[in-house]
This record gives sequence, structure tokens and C-alpha cells, in this order.
Amino acid sequence: MKIAKCFFTWFFFIVAGCQSINSPIDWNDTQSIAAQISSTRDESRPLITYEGPAYDVKDIGRYLIRAWKYDKDNSVTYQIYVRDHYSDDSGFYGSAYDSDGNKLNTVPISREDGSCITGTCWYYTPLGINMEHDYFKKFKDTGISVTLLDKTGENIFFIPPAYIKAFLGKVS
Repeated sequence: MKIAKCFFTWFFFIVAGCQSINSPIDWNDTQSIAAQISSTRDESRPLITYEGPAYDVKDIGRYLIRAWKYDKDNSVTYQIYVRDHYSDDSGFYGSAYDSDGNKLNTVPISREDGSCITGTCWYYTPLGINMEHDYFKKFKDTGISVTLLDKTGENIFFIPPAYIKAFLGKVS
């Protein structure tokens, strides 16, 4: 009995110690966000892909910033990736605007059928909003407010300045 108890105690601490626990992100702290930005090199196409942490937004779903940096000329393509969810067929954003009323360059990525439970079905619509480096740089101290429009109305989300600063710092 004593051996079994020691074994299970030892096993518990080994398994618990191996668990990777991410600390919560402080969305106002550049370092906290930067620690969660991943980068992956793709050798088949000489580029590095960067992906920021997902930020959950009520009524929208989630968004994150991502970028592709090409080895050939060191150019970078930036994108805000939005993954919305809704329970009827009315969704799928057609356009996006910033707080100054400028129309943003959107790219519908796909439409995914989710799951259905007791007659209610969930759908997902990933959308890309292409951005330029200078545009992000312009809003690094104030953040970016984005309005998404679909058939039923609009949803607004905000990208905090710390997220923009952390992402630009990691990609540069």
C-alpha cells in the first residue's frame, strides 16, 4: 500500500510538472502579448508566418493579427483574422471600416458549418482584413477600432495599442 501511495504521489507531481500552463494575457502589456506571438518558418516557401494570440470579443467571436515575412525581399504582409460565429444564415461580413470611416480591404476566407444542437446550428465565417505596415504603425499608440458590417447590422471590435506594438516589435 505504501509503495502504491508513493507511486501515485510521484506520478501526480511528474504529470502536473509537465503540464504547460499559459499565464493569462494582459492585453495592456506589450511583453505579455509578445510572449504569446508564435513564428513558424516554412522552408517550402521561404517565409516566416507570425500569429498573435486570439482575442475573444463578445458578439463577434475572436480575432488575431497574423503576418507573413518573405525571405526574398524582407517584405511583410499583415492581416487581421476574424473568426465570427452565428446561429442563422444571416452572417458573413461583407465589409469593414475603421473609426475614421475608411473602408478596409477584406478577404472572405471561407464559410464553415459548425454543429447543430436541438435545432440550432452554428456557422463560422473566417474573414481576413489585409493591412499595411504603415497603417498598423499609425495606430500603435491609440489602437484600431474596426466596424464589421453584415446583412443584419454591424459589430465593432477594438485592437489595443499594446497588441499592435507587440506584433510590430516581433515581426520587425
